Amino acid sequence: MKRIFVLLAGLCCISCLYPQAPATEAILEAFENRSRQHLLHENEAYALTSFSPAYLFDTLLPAAEARYKKHPDTWLQVHLLRLRANAASNHRNLNNNIGIRPESVTLTEEAIRLCHLEGNDLLLAETYFDMAELFNLYARHEEYITMLTKAFEIADREGHDYFPGILLYHKLAGMCKAAFHINSYRESIHYGNRALAMLGALKRPPDLHTEIFVYDLVGFSYKMLHQADSSIFYYRRINELLKGRDTSTVFYKLWSAIANGNIGENLSAQGNAIAADPLLEQWERAGIGFGDSANISLARKAQAANYFRKGEYDKALQCWLFVFEWSKKEKHFTNAAAAAEGIASVYRRKGHVDDAFFYFRQSQVYNDSLTAFNNRSGLQAVQAKVKLENLQQSLANSKALLKVEKRSKQFLLAGIVLLAVIATLLYNRQRLKAQNRLQRLAQQKREAELDARKTKEEIENFVRHIKEKNDLIDSLRDKLSSDTALKARQDILEGLSEYTLITDHEWEQFKTGFAKTYPSFFPAMAARLNQVTPAEERLATLIFLGFNNLQIANTLGIGRESVTRARYRLKQRLSLSKTEELEELIAKW
Repeated sequence: MKRIFVLLAGLCCISCLYPQAPATEAILEAFENRSRQHLLHENEAYALTSFSPAYLFDTLLPAAEARYKKHPDTWLQVHLLRLRANAASNHRNLNNNIGIRPESVTLTEEAIRLCHLEGNDLLLAETYFDMAELFNLYARHEEYITMLTKAFEIADREGHDYFPGILLYHKLAGMCKAAFHINSYRESIHYGNRALAMLGALKRPPDLHTEIFVYDLVGFSYKMLHQADSSIFYYRRINELLKGRDTSTVFYKLWSAIANGNIGENLSAQGNAIAADPLLEQWERAGIGFGDSANISLARKAQAANYFRKGEYDKALQCWLFVFEWSKKEKHFTNAAAAAEGIASVYRRKGHVDDAFFYFRQSQVYNDSLTAFNNRSGLQAVQAKVKLENLQQSLANSKALLKVEKRSKQFLLAGIVLLAVIATLLYNRQRLKAQNRLQRLAQQKREAELDARKTKEEIENFVRHIKEKNDLIDSLRDKLSSDTALKARQDILEGLSEYTLITDHEWEQFKTGFAKTYPSFFPAMAARLNQVTPAEERLATLIFLGFNNLQIANTLGIGRESVTRARYRLKQRLSLSKTEELEELIAKW
């Protein structure tokens, strides 16, 4: 449990050699499996893979992402969120200096929220197992225990048959270890015994190393609680497990020495120092032989106490001094405090008051450090529980809101049904009113359409009329040019040039009808020009209707040159380039 972040409900026990595409597909199908045995199916699928971080984050995660994009599924989404949460703080992102990334917690909490919304407690327990391993990865033992406690509450309620037995065993073993690390020895014993009680029900036995490790943790915890008989029982159980094993292996020699050494330490505590001697010496020799400084220190700590009981104070002092220096270096407060206290006792017996006082003070310092550590662990445990309770409260509030929403929908549905009944009763009475109203609306629509067609026809007639007048003026101008005396001809031509075919009154009438037929024209023009003048409105309207410069000049009663200048100014106001046509822009309005 040192550097492996176990994903997806702690399937850390599964380890094979070949991640294959079919196995990945089987895992993804298990993610979407909505049966109560889905975790068992996942377990079987994972057994076909290497279950390494590289496989989980470089193969399975991208495959899950791709599958979710094609086939969105809430259960798949929960697993995907958990994979993302793990990837954010594990594998290439594993960094003890930074710790757990906030996104890991956020993504896992979102997965928990979805589980609550789905009402799937089995999937929720699996997610809590995942969240626990997130804390275990960074040695946050208090949160690890809190999350696993919540997961086991669900597992105990739903039934262990829906969870792989080996998974539950490893989780309990992990809780035993975590409790031991924070000096919660009674909890360590509790979780360890629960794990050991499961051994007989497992379809396949766990790794011997793990089983012996649990026995060691429980036995050591009993020893720290000064329950020697219970401690001896568990260490003798280790010796029983080692029977029939290859006695030449390092594993056998070291664990045999550890078991016997701890038995010897307990015998010494019971007053049987003679029987303890060879067992403690075996423990020390094994530690020295394998270069295991931790076991050397533990063995010499036990030997020091045994020597002290036998009155061999110099040997006791030598052992305790070694333990004290090693414990200071490793920051092992419990052993440092015990060694300092032992050294002080030896010096007191020897009459070295100053040395005794110095090491007594050292003992107090390390005991205070141990107390602070325990208090800090207790505080962290409380904080972890508060966080979990806050999360659960938030989820409960969400659930309550959903219930309220559901109830509201039910009331709404009931109201709709009631309204439907009332509507049915009033239907006959309202039918005629509705029909009349629809007939009136239809009539209004027909009238509006007729009015629009009429207006459009009027505009077309108006345009045709204007063009006919223009044609008439042109023909008169030609005739006068040939048949009339020069002076009279010039007077008539000047009169025709000044004649305005659209008066202000006619223009307002025309503009009203034009706006009905082309409602977007004047707003579009106003959007392109600030403060549109009446002259610009008339010019743009006639261009829109397809009038040429001469027809515009005759209609507005101005010269053709004036029309040309007016067109040029309008084009500038519209910011058109030389290549852009005024007619094309106006036609779009």
